[in-house]
Amino acid sequence: MGQSFGRAQVQKTAFKGNVAKVSDSIFGALYTMHWDNNRMLITESYEANKLTLPVNYIIGSGQHTNSHISALQGYCYQMPMTYYTQQKSMGFASGI
Repeated sequence: MGQSFGRAQVQKTAFKGNVAKVSDSIFGALYTMHWDNNRMLITESYEANKLTLPVNYIIGSGQHTNSHISALQGYCYQMPMTYYTQQKSMGFASGI
């Protein structure tokens, strides 16, 4: 458990792909996780709107999941995408 929290970087995540996408069938939003020069970013696209935020921290040892946190203006927010290691797939975080 001592390795379950850390800065978001390629070495920390269980996600080894370059791009992952998850779509929200209810609201029609598309979430894309991608790497940009060792920076993990998540983009939310909805109709003509697009928002890209950095992933600052990863929670989870990578044995089961990696969840993602963005730190903005002194607050931490859980990002909507979680990597499920055993399924080797990206999906919505539990409860979302």
